[in-house]
Amino acid sequence: MALIGTAALLFVLGLMISPVYTQDLSTQCGDNYTNVISSTNFGLTVSSQNLTANTNYTVTVNGLNDTKTVILRAQSNNSPVGTWQNATGVTNCSLGIAFNANSTTNTTNWTSPGSVNSSVTLSVYILNGTGTNTNVANVTINYVAPTPSSNTTENVTTLCNQNPINATTAGNFTVTVSPQNLVANTSYKVTVNGLNDTKTVILRAQLNNSSVGTWQNATGVTTCDLGIAFSANSTTNTTNWTSPGSVNSSVILSVYILNGTGTNTNVASVTIIYGKLMKNTVCCIICS
Repeated sequence: MALIGTAALLFVLGLMISPVYTQDLSTQCGDNYTNVISSTNFGLTVSSQNLTANTNYTVTVNGLNDTKTVILRAQSNNSPVGTWQNATGVTNCSLGIAFNANSTTNTTNWTSPGSVNSSVTLSVYILNGTGTNTNVANVTINYVAPTPSSNTTENVTTLCNQNPINATTAGNFTVTVSPQNLVANTSYKVTVNGLNDTKTVILRAQLNNSSVGTWQNATGVTTCDLGIAFSANSTTNTTNWTSPGSVNSSVILSVYILNGTGTNTNVASVTIIYGKLMKNTVCCIICS
């Protein structure tokens, strides 16, 4: 009987001092760990440190020399984000995942959310004992706001109709027209020269501050009430404009080259000169 009692006591003591990895993973996964120290004997790495939406990242915990309980979390602005891989032996909770690591290197996957606008910090907590002494390592996946493109991805229809602001005279491109004399119902060749990369080009024809005439409707060209817009991807870009059926004043053709979001816009203009045709003078000689 004494042996049985001793064995029972040892069994109970064994339960009391069993390592943390036999504890409830769900509870540990959701705990807030306040008494943490930076890791010196293990590390956390991620396959890429550039954050993009809806992207899979390989997350690796290195340097564990015995069985530990591992907690992994991904946070942005102090809130959990993304989705952790749901694998055998892994417990998911609202804050991240927890699992018992039994090898030196442990790898899992995390997928970023569908929309991102700030960096994400991945943290690994390695629990020792009851978790009151917890090691932590962090790695940040950096979010870099995209540099505004040359408006090729902007809403071209909106750009076509808006009034460009902060317009400055162009220094590196020109607009030419042929012919330069305005005649009703005539086709004119309009050329934009000097673009050195892809830009959004807006062309307008105005007479007395009102849009006039008809622009060529070609593939890749957006037509709006004020003119046309298109993404130029060559040094020289040519289109056609047809004058209205009746003209009584000169027409100004303007080209706007949009940079960034359009807040810095270059402009160049050319005028198609309207001149009244002189009536033929008929001299009648009356011979007697």
